[in-house]
Formats: sequence, C-alpha cells, structure tokens
Amino acid sequence: MRIITKRNDTGRKNLSASPSIAGCIALISCLLLLYAACTDSSSDKPSKPSFVPVTGITVNGGSSIEMTERGTITLNANVAPEKATNKTVTWAVTGTTAADNSASFGTGANSNKLTASTHGTVNVTATIINGLKSSGAGKDYTQSFSVTVKYCCDGSCAACACSAGCPYECCGGKKPCCTGKCDNCECINCENELCCPQFVPVTRIEFNMTTHTIYLKEYQELLLQASVYPHDATVQDIKFSIESGGDQTVSRNARIDSENILHVSSSGKVTVTATVLGGGENDTNISDTIEIEVTDEDAPTTGTITMTITADAVFIHENNFDLNGAVININNTHAIDISITNYDEVSWFLNGEKLDTSSHHLSLPVSHLFLGANILVIIVEDSNGMEYSNEYLFTVISE
Repeated sequence: MRIITKRNDTGRKNLSASPSIAGCIALISCLLLLYAACTDSSSDKPSKPSFVPVTGITVNGGSSIEMTERGTITLNANVAPEKATNKTVTWAVTGTTAADNSASFGTGANSNKLTASTHGTVNVTATIINGLKSSGAGKDYTQSFSVTVKYCCDGSCAACACSAGCPYECCGGKKPCCTGKCDNCECINCENELCCPQFVPVTRIEFNMTTHTIYLKEYQELLLQASVYPHDATVQDIKFSIESGGDQTVSRNARIDSENILHVSSSGKVTVTATVLGGGENDTNISDTIEIEVTDEDAPTTGTITMTITADAVFIHENNFDLNGAVININNTHAIDISITNYDEVSWFLNGEKLDTSSHHLSLPVSHLFLGANILVIIVEDSNGMEYSNEYLFTVISE
C-alpha cells in the first residue's frame, strides 16, 4: 500500500524575505560604524585651544596712580581676562612734558619700576605683544595710563625740606614755601619759614687771580679764580668761558678744563668771562670779564721762596723757612721752590688735588695758588718703606 504525503508550502518560512531580520542587521551595522568612529585613535589627540584676546589692563588695583618726585613706583598690571593667551606687559614713557622727560622705567626685573624727578603728569603705555591676535596688523594690545607726580614736600610747611637741584613748591600748592628753583627759593605765606632758605641774589662777581699773565716758556696754563659777592649769595657756582674777542689765534687754541685751569699754546691776548648763571635778581646772569696776556718773555726770577726738606723720619727745614703758617704776598713772590732729600718716593697734594709729579723738587708758581688759604701736603717714603707726611697751611695775599 502506497502512502502519499501532502507538502504543506504554507509552513515553510523564507528567512531572506523577513522584514524583522533585515532591520536587525541594519541596526547592527550602524552600531558597528558608530563604535568604530568612537574608538578611532585620532580621538585621543587634544583639540587646539582657541586664542583668547586681551580685553583690558588695570594697574595697582585700578586706583589713581600717584608718586612723589625723585621717587620710584612699581606698576603692577592685572590683565583681563585671566585666561588671556598673552599677558606679558611692556612699559614705556610716551609723553613729552617736563615730567615725562624726567621719567624712565628700569630694566630687566625692574622694567615695571617708574622713576620721575619732576612733578606733573607722566604719560605711560602698557603694551602686550600679540595681545589681540596671534598675527597680522593690529595684533598688539596697548593701553595708556597717567601717573601723577606730586611735589617733594606735601603736607605742612614744617615738613618741607629743599634739596639742591629739585624744582618744586614745598607744600603742594597749599602754602608755597618755595617759588621757582629749590636752590633759589623764596618763603612766602609760610607758617614755618625754615622750610627753605631765603634767596640771596648775587650783586657782583670779580676775578681775584694772583696774576693775569701766562709765561709760555715756563708754564702754559693758569688757574682761573673769581669771587661771588655777597659771600652768602644763594648761587655760588661760577662758569668760566673764553670769549671770541681778543687775539683770534690765542682764543682758538685756548681751552678751560674741568678744574678751571686755562690752557694756552700761543702768545697774544685771550679774554675770559666768569659767570654765575641765574644768580642775580629774577634769575639774571652776573658776570665779569678780564683780558689775560700770554707772552714768550722769560718769567721773573726774583722773589722765589726756597725751602729744603731733609732728614730721616722727620721734616726739617734746613734754610729756616717753614711754609706752614706763612703769609705770601703775590706782589713780591713769583714761585715757591721746594727740594726734598734723603727720601725715595715723594707725592705732592695741593688743595686736595694730587699733582702730576713724583720729582723731589717742586717749583710752585704763585699763579697756581688760591688768593687766600692754601694747603700743600707732602707724603714721602724712606729706604725702609716707612711713609711720612706733613701738611702746610699758608695764605696768599695781594697788598
């Protein structure tokens, strides 16, 4: 007997055609792609930070900036925002006033320290390189500030103290003890007039040199001397200058050094002026002029004082003349001759200046001496290396 089985086609499922399985496969594919993107090795690299520009600078807490003339102030800059990319500040004085011209910043670690010697307003700028952007035009950030420089003496007149070369009004304008230059002040309407000395103007200046003649064969220089009257005048500084008048050849070849010594190299006449700048009333200049003769003639040999110093360990004046305490009249004395024996080394000092000679003989022309008190110091050394010194205080007069 044959058994026939009937196929049931409706019971077979077509997996490829099932919509639910296709959706699952698509979802899995998307998840795999997302995972690959999240686990990419490039995701481990940090992203480049964006540039943060400067928006402003405050100095010393944002309060007004004040200092006292002849003083120093430190400018501490606070840059905003805090996370700005570049925050290094460079300081500079940018104004042209008297206060600006007297001001300057330090260098290195002191580049933010401002010093000013004149009262007024100092204009400064703070610059941050690449403060606005990393490159291109307008990349730097700049901000301006004003610094008020106050008078040396603020407060009461009793606290005032005038210092040489400092122009200010002692009491900050409230009660000006000093008007004009500090070394040229007048006390007005001041509770305590000791805050600055009363100004005493110069009335005249006079040359008082021992001679007006230079003998080229012996010396080619002359010490210039002048006196200011009255003796208590406030301004005492004397400036010597060579005038264009007189013998042009002598004037062109003449010069005056920092020690007020006139140097010449040719004969003739040279005109010299002594001036006190701003010493008179209302800051006027006071001056005097002389004509100096420069000659090739022999210098006079009469009237020479001779002093011989000898011995070991003590100064003995063999010819019975001791310069110490002597009064020398320039009208009958041309020079002082000093000879030293029995010593190995000799140094000479005249009125505080060391003379450029180590000779055992010194011929000291009276024209190189001050009219009035003079001091000569002699330092010697013997053969045993022992050093001795002696001081001679003497006076030069003109009668």
